[in-house]
Amino acid sequence: MLEAIRHRLTGWVAIAVLGIIGLSLVVSFGNMDSGVSPESVVADVNGEKISVGEYRQALDGQLRRYSEETGQEPNEIIRASLSASVLDGLINNRLLLQYVDDAGYRISDQAVAQSIRSIPAFIVDGEFSQNTYEALLLSQGLTPRRFEELQRRALETRQFQAAIAGTAFVTPSDYRRFLELEGESRNVDYVLFEGTAFEDKVAVDDSAVQEFYDLNAVNFMTEESVDVEFVQLRLAEISAGIEVSEEDLQQYYEENIDRFRSETERRSSHILISTDAASDDEALSLANDLLSRINAGEDFAALAQEFSDDPGSGANGGDLGWTTSGVFVAEFEAALFELSEGQVSLPVRTEFGYHLIRLDEIRPGAERPLADVRDALLAEVSRNEAEDLFYDSSERLDDLALESLDGLAPVAEDMGLELISVSGVTRGGAPGLPASPELLNTLYSLEVLEDGENTPLIEIEPGHVLVARVVQYNESEQLPLEAVRDGIRAQLTGEEAGRMAQLAGEAMLNQLAAGESFVGAAGANGGEVVSAASVLRGSQDVPRPVIVAVFSAPRPDGAPSVDSVQLPGGGLAVVQVNEVIPGSPEDIPRDLRDAQKRQLTSLVGQSQLAALIEYLRANAKVRILEENLVQSQDGVPGV
Repeated sequence: MLEAIRHRLTGWVAIAVLGIIGLSLVVSFGNMDSGVSPESVVADVNGEKISVGEYRQALDGQLRRYSEETGQEPNEIIRASLSASVLDGLINNRLLLQYVDDAGYRISDQAVAQSIRSIPAFIVDGEFSQNTYEALLLSQGLTPRRFEELQRRALETRQFQAAIAGTAFVTPSDYRRFLELEGESRNVDYVLFEGTAFEDKVAVDDSAVQEFYDLNAVNFMTEESVDVEFVQLRLAEISAGIEVSEEDLQQYYEENIDRFRSETERRSSHILISTDAASDDEALSLANDLLSRINAGEDFAALAQEFSDDPGSGANGGDLGWTTSGVFVAEFEAALFELSEGQVSLPVRTEFGYHLIRLDEIRPGAERPLADVRDALLAEVSRNEAEDLFYDSSERLDDLALESLDGLAPVAEDMGLELISVSGVTRGGAPGLPASPELLNTLYSLEVLEDGENTPLIEIEPGHVLVARVVQYNESEQLPLEAVRDGIRAQLTGEEAGRMAQLAGEAMLNQLAAGESFVGAAGANGGEVVSAASVLRGSQDVPRPVIVAVFSAPRPDGAPSVDSVQLPGGGLAVVQVNEVIPGSPEDIPRDLRDAQKRQLTSLVGQSQLAALIEYLRANAKVRILEENLVQSQDGVPGV
């Protein structure tokens, strides 16, 4: 049946069924080729390869997403973290797919066809567009057969995940316990020994600052940078200057008139007698018998519901909806187009069996006048002209930059564009320079940085290109002591104050262990007791580290319990839990309790899936090819 979809989506079952799957899944499951060469593999998972292409595509996407969400280029630590998480995710994903295959999860051709026909990216004017389908796949470097297999695997994985989620449950007693813990409050006393309270007791002399500066010289270096000039082209700016005459618009309309003529449509119904479970003679005999009953006056729709082997249309009385030519298989369509409205065909043989076809209604095609499509057509013509001009100008900009031996000023003047200068561009970028990992890598390349060449044309994003040149390279150098003296002094002061606060907190803990009262031990060490009643896990008026300690401390057993926690920036919080009040499920509205239970059940399902993946990873044969992994990062921005 998928073969029919590939050519013309000719199966009536495929027409009737609809589902949900997105084109974005291509990115997640693409490049899963088993015949990759050893040097183009970054990992081997139970004998199945993860290619360099798949890894680089995923990593580049994560780096780009980070830049878009934060407005900054990822530093080395974040890049390394993203690289590790991407590879880890690809390995886990492959393990899950292998498990799903081994577990026997299978998706029918009908379900795959259903998912493909309902992908929004393939739908034009409310209907599946075969041309759009093929064009988008081509742009992604995919064949229809490959794409169908990707959808099948994605659906199998979703089916498996749904099965895990469907079996997850929380017992009433566990859920009640959860609500009691979630709503639990505690009456506490606490003392904050913070470094800031001890800073006035710290004295840092100049010799300590000098010593720290000398020992940590590498931390006081400026970043290497370059001063850059560039010339750019933007499609949006070109589009704003495009004017389309009425004559050009009329001509374009006439040249594309076929696009505005709707085809004659036919609404039809059918009864399919499949030859899968019956012999050809038996199927034909049943079809003829049904035709006789229809001609005798029996209801076509009722017979379709009872006898049709097409589950999609049979439940709807055989209705196949409105279609144009080129949708059904040849034998079916030939018979349909010979019928008059209301007429039922003789049994028609196709690869799926025998059909009784009824033509229900004909809707003639019509030609839409220019006035109806004028606005959309005007935008299209403007866009086409702007794109042509943009691409022609881009080629000219590229050629001029390549030929120019005197920088980019002559190029900017020749093309009537602005020459933009930006100073202090580090490897992480700079304000005023378009954010592009490719641009930064090129600016720091040997040809541009040392040989003084102009860059080739670089696409920042679709519709935005530029050429650039390094005007000056600024080496990394050590900052003078005077520039960092105050910062060093503040750092040393904070560290010593934090150590003093830590010692004060520890002294209080020792005194509490020796039997001193909470108030007495706090006062003896310069601490101030804060009392807080009914502290919840989500309380906003108590410092977060204190809440962590409050709910980590043991429950009081005849006497208050004590715990402590490190404070950010140094110091210690000492906590005393005086009373624990369990949460009351009865005080929570029923609808909120139900919602929380669904949420908890979902979390249980997710944890079960995570546990399965952890188990699969522990028992899998996974080999990471470190050499190929490092080499594969050479072309990934910033890695």
